Amino acid sequence: MKTTVSRLRSLEQTINVMRRLAVQHAGDLAPYATWPLSRIYNLVRALPYVRDPAGNELVKRPFYTLNGIGDGGDCDDKTVVLLAWAKLNGVPARIVVSGKSAKKPLHHVYPEVYINSEWVPVDATYSYNSLGRRLFKEEKRKVFSFE
Repeated sequence: MKTTVSRLRSLEQTINVMRRLAVQHAGDLAPYATWPLSRIYNLVRALPYVRDPAGNELVKRPFYTLNGIGDGGDCDDKTVVLLAWAKLNGVPARIVVSGKSAKKPLHHVYPEVYINSEWVPVDATYSYNSLGRRLFKEEKRKVFSFE
């Protein structure tokens, strides 16, 4: 069984695969459906960060990320898990691609959710991230709708 989608060649293609996996496999988050955002965020943040193999962009369905199955476990994989949770719970969400490097101005992805009349960053990529904070203070951003 193939656990990931590989050889994604563009930002738009990667975003489309992320959307599809989060929507199609939102049921993977059924055991966590009643968890508040802070709890699911902390679970995803605690998952090990695993860089994609060199030369491949991999995106996994939530079940595989949550269970450490297959290669990868980076920002796009963790974003898919949180988007699936948002979908399952009817929480509006969007996808943010960001960065601050001149070489790769857009190289990081995370979700934002709309709660209490504002978009809240939910970047669980690294264990030192915190709910509601962006990884980069002065980031270049491109925002994509989720649904």
